[in-house]
Amino acid sequence: MKFKKYLLFSIIFIFQNSFSQNVDFSINNYIGCPPLKVIFQNTSTDQNEYNYRWFFGDGQESVEPGTVTNYYYSNGSFSVTLKAFSKTTGEQVGSKTYKDTIYVYAEPRIKISIPVTAACVGEVVNFSGQ
Repeated sequence: MKFKKYLLFSIIFIFQNSFSQNVDFSINNYIGCPPLKVIFQNTSTDQNEYNYRWFFGDGQESVEPGTVTNYYYSNGSFSVTLKAFSKTTGEQVGSKTYKDTIYVYAEPRIKISIPVTAACVGEVVNFSGQ
């Protein structure tokens, strides 16, 4: 009977540890104009026990386990996901997603009209634009 209790406890312990990795990360910069540089820091527990894969929401990915940098070149909002995988089985054991966390503004568009094609030094030239 003691053996059965030990075996059951061992199986539950292994199962819980295999599928309950606490995955989390921090972000240094959430919003800005392109190219927006964002640094992500993996703050997951037991980082040396797992392999990680980053999904930055813009089509870029990384397998760096700790601190990673991504540049966002197009405007929009982006969700970021960090997934943890078992080093022994390769199976996913945890994941964290921050939805629409990164926001990149559209690049400004400026249209300026100049009424003259040439001007002399000291001459006043007025600009108009949108």
